[in-house]
Amino acid sequence: MVYGALNLHIVLDYFQHRTASQQEEGQASYQSRVIGSEAGETIPIPVEEVLWFEVDHRKYYAVLKDRRVRITETLKALEAVLDPDCFVRINKSQILAVAHVARFAPWVDGKYTVGVHGRPRTRLTISRTRASDFKARLAT
Repeated sequence: MVYGALNLHIVLDYFQHRTASQQEEGQASYQSRVIGSEAGETIPIPVEEVLWFEVDHRKYYAVLKDRRVRITETLKALEAVLDPDCFVRINKSQILAVAHVARFAPWVDGKYTVGVHGRPRTRLTISRTRASDFKARLAT
């Protein structure tokens, strides 16, 4: 599904309204899609398809199995709206989807490296300060 840039505000209003009404009902609500842009088009990206979110040179991206899509939300904003059982901050520039963790191993100085399903040659670094939270999220 592709949305034009003019319809972006309609899509965002919908998700904000849905989230607000779920919060009023006492339900935990988490964002199920992020809005990205690719080749001049605005596209909704289901969060289940995202391997990780990252910032690179002050630009924010959702990394999928086959590509990296530019998004507008900051990592801090994403942390607030993503399900904490599904996503974990692993360092200052990346949020990882727990379901896509293939393996992880100790590295140096209390840091870890993590391999991701769908990106076999990619290794992400888990910072020392985020390692215990990461291991706790995998255990649940």
